[in-house]
Amino acid sequence: MTLDIIKAVKKAEQDAEKIIEDSVSRARDIISNAEKQKQIILENALEKGEKEAHEIIKNKEGDAQREIQEIYVRAEEEGQFIKKEVEPKISRVVDLVIERVVKIHGNSKNA
Repeated sequence: MTLDIIKAVKKAEQDAEKIIEDSVSRARDIISNAEKQKQIILENALEKGEKEAHEIIKNKEGDAQREIQEIYVRAEEEGQFIKKEVEPKISRVVDLVIERVVKIHGNSKNA
């Protein structure tokens, strides 16, 4: 009977050691799988972030181009407006200068 008890105790110890080894092995597998999943999640997040950053940059570049075009068009319009306003005045000034030059030279010939 004592021999049976000793055998039973040894068997229980062996079973316990086997359970512990299996548990440690499963724990290692779980940790390894968690590390792999973590790496995949990080890589996906990085890839997604890079795509979003690229899209944001692309959109901002488009916005900047449109704004530049609007500024250019406004500058052209303002330039044309100023030109239309100034051209008649320039012609009058040129006429006045010519008239004065002619008067000055005309007066100097008569004097």
